[in-house]
Amino acid sequence: MRAWNLTYNDPNRWAEVHAISGKPLGFLKGIMQGGTGSPRGVLIEAPGELKALVDETTYVKYCNFQRTESGAILYFKVRLEVYGIPFEKNDLVALQMASRKSDAFRYTLTLFHRSGKQLVIACQEDKAGAWERFLKSVFTRL
Repeated sequence: MRAWNLTYNDPNRWAEVHAISGKPLGFLKGIMQGGTGSPRGVLIEAPGELKALVDETTYVKYCNFQRTESGAILYFKVRLEVYGIPFEKNDLVALQMASRKSDAFRYTLTLFHRSGKQLVIACQEDKAGAWERFLKSVFTRL
């Protein structure tokens, strides 16, 4: 699991990201599959080198997935730079949802990667079902 700095339109970098997750869906194909984006969440925890990016500032790290032809890309911002983590359809092997009572983001989604690493995303209570439906429609092992 690697984060790519996608702030600038570098065709070589985008080619590498699209080699992993596939190209973005077209307009009509996106409509037929129920949309291309997930609800907005907050990236709370990430493994290894991504943890340094997440912990770099105290600002909230909003994130969302974009559905692609053969997977999805998780986007998040750190300072003024946009990062993306490409995933294949079979990269995520489990999803665990839990409630918490600390703030407006009352649910946490723990995404388990096939390498054993995990991402934790918080979402609002009314968006938890939409997150679950989106993730299960994209990733075949969930």
